[in-house]
Amino acid sequence: MDTSSETRSETILVVDDEPSVRNLIEKILTMRGYAVLGASDAQEALLLNAEHEVDAVVTDVMLPSMKGPELVEKLREHRPGLRALFISGFTSDTLLDSGLSPEDVSFVQKPFTGEALTSRLRALLDG
Repeated sequence: MDTSSETRSETILVVDDEPSVRNLIEKILTMRGYAVLGASDAQEALLLNAEHEVDAVVTDVMLPSMKGPELVEKLREHRPGLRALFISGFTSDTLLDSGLSPEDVSFVQKPFTGEALTSRLRALLDG
């Protein structure tokens, strides 16, 4: 994994109820030069999204209080066009079953490498 720090202007919101997973993602993205905000649940994510200029969200599909796709819909009410990268131990079919179109689903399956996460995120932001 390239651990070189680059300066980027994007702010990424990371939402995962597993502290170890969230902290790892935050570390990977910070090392890549992103500004990172971490949230342990949907309510915290909604507050951070309202308080900060967020460019993308990396969220677990299965959160305790609401599923990732529902959270992204709520985040987009405040920030239309917000890009979303979903992560899960389940397959991407779980996202499609929730009503999202294949074009709207950017997904990385757990476990993932730092390179897989950052390259998918970069493609999403550049897309």
